Amino acid sequence: LVKRREARLLELRLKNINGVLAPDYADLDKVRRDIAAVDALAKKHAEWIGPIDVTWTSESDSTSSILGRIVDLKLRQQQQSGGDAGDAGAGSFSPLLLAAPIVAALVAFVATRAEPPEPPRPHTSD
Repeated sequence: LVKRREARLLELRLKNINGVLAPDYADLDKVRRDIAAVDALAKKHAEWIGPIDVTWTSESDSTSSILGRIVDLKLRQQQQSGGDAGDAGAGSFSPLLLAAPIVAALVAFVATRAEPPEPPRPHTSD
């Protein structure tokens, strides 16, 4: 994690983006404190989906990972409460509810990967 943070600092410096991160961001003691803080939060809130390392992943991959964990968590909660995925109660959960954000993320991903149209060519007469 220290090496990742050092790489992030270097990347920001190369882009002339300064002052965004704390000066001790990549220090080993700071990293240890941050990990301990995340571990303490995870123990205190066992119902959370947990930390997800998105350091080297794209936005679409991060979104997919987060949404997948949310779906898994909701399905486990239903199974523990004895609910059936087909129940239509107020507390029921359907993975289809996530369709809109997933489609929006997919559209955004495709839009960022689309090649720009070619500029119009000047009309020449012979």
